[in-house]
Amino acid sequence: MKTKTETEHDELLARVIRLAQEHDGDEPTPIVRDGIEFYRVGHNASHEFYLGVKDGVLYDCAVGEDIDPPPTVEKCERFPGYVGHL
Repeated sequence: MKTKTETEHDELLARVIRLAQEHDGDEPTPIVRDGIEFYRVGHNASHEFYLGVKDGVLYDCAVGEDIDPPPTVEKCERFPGYVGHL
């Protein structure tokens, strides 16, 4: 039987993957940053937005055109309703 954390992780990851599929269409390919698999879930003119899940915790990462400063990984308090332009 799964623990609460494992169940939360699976549910969050499923939501992230569905959002990524809605954005990109096909089977999404994750990028790995800080040991977390991130899926592209939105974009605007200058950034791509990613969400990832680790140990039942949701994280976001925005990647801009410039690599300086490098993208940062931040913990999300709740699942965002809007991520860039979908």
